[in-house]
Amino acid sequence: MKELIALGVAAAILGIVCVTLRSRGLRAQACAVGYIVALVCLQLVMKQISSPPYSYQFPAWLTVLHYLTLSIACGVPFFKSGLAKISSWRRYCAQFAPIACSTPLCIVFNNQALVYLGAGINAVVGTLTPANTAVLQHFLGRRLARRSWTGITMAWVGGYFIAQGELSAAGSSQSSAQESMVITGLLYSFAALLLRSLKTVLFDRLISPRAYGGQQEGSADLSLSPEEALALQTPGCALVACCYASMVESSRGAWEKITPSVAPLLILSCVLALALNILGMNSIALLGATSSQMIGKLNIVVVMALSTAFLGEVMHLEVVAGTLLVLAGIWYFERAETKAKAEHSVLPKL
Repeated sequence: MKELIALGVAAAILGIVCVTLRSRGLRAQACAVGYIVALVCLQLVMKQISSPPYSYQFPAWLTVLHYLTLSIACGVPFFKSGLAKISSWRRYCAQFAPIACSTPLCIVFNNQALVYLGAGINAVVGTLTPANTAVLQHFLGRRLARRSWTGITMAWVGGYFIAQGELSAAGSSQSSAQESMVITGLLYSFAALLLRSLKTVLFDRLISPRAYGGQQEGSADLSLSPEEALALQTPGCALVACCYASMVESSRGAWEKITPSVAPLLILSCVLALALNILGMNSIALLGATSSQMIGKLNIVVVMALSTAFLGEVMHLEVVAGTLLVLAGIWYFERAETKAKAEHSVLPKL
């Protein structure tokens, strides 16, 4: 009975997301739900890979493997068409170099945090991402409706309640010997948080340049599809990830640790990473950077619901309250943005 209730909670959250995004269309609903599911599954698989009995603790080289998978799956069919739209190697380097640096390091730091932290606590830190993303969007030129900030604040407060519930439960079972590991994990997690906001907004500028005022170079004629933007950034991301992995981890050790029991999990993580990136890019294109990040934070609750159903964990009252606030914040944000667009469309042109 307990397992069915937890699974029902997870299903209800996905259903509420679909209802909230009904004005965006079926494609946006499917991308949002798929994005949450892929994110949940990848977090759980990454934690499983780094934990006993597998103990494959080479997150940097695993990130390189993920980008090689992306390069093959997206780079081959979409790189050429995307590069033709860029039309200049100078413009390509200027627009994709920041993404190539921030994206792989974000994933590496997130994977490294999972070595020191549980998947739930690491995801809890990510609840701050929507607020950071909204502020960064604002400074880079994309204006949000004033009422939208109320929804963002509601989601942030909801994330705080979720964090309180998770961290208080983790703190009660924490030994002093693990404190240094937790601090290290939190540092990696916060670094990933900042880079995640940055790369999300940079992608949003590439896909929806007009939303930022169309002031950056080439924005008038540059309109990349999500797949083209993903294909163009993967070579640089793979290079940066490989350089970082070479400095912090042993390539020989990573290779020798690939056993018959570990290999299937590595392949599964590559498939999930591919799905996550494609669905994530489409979510940014369809929903915008802030809204997609707010929806992505619901993966925390889905992770906890599945953990409650199959791993015997407990869902605390603060987490339930936080979940309701996050959902309410997403609903209010979507309503405010939709209303602002409707008002803008009926304004007389001067």
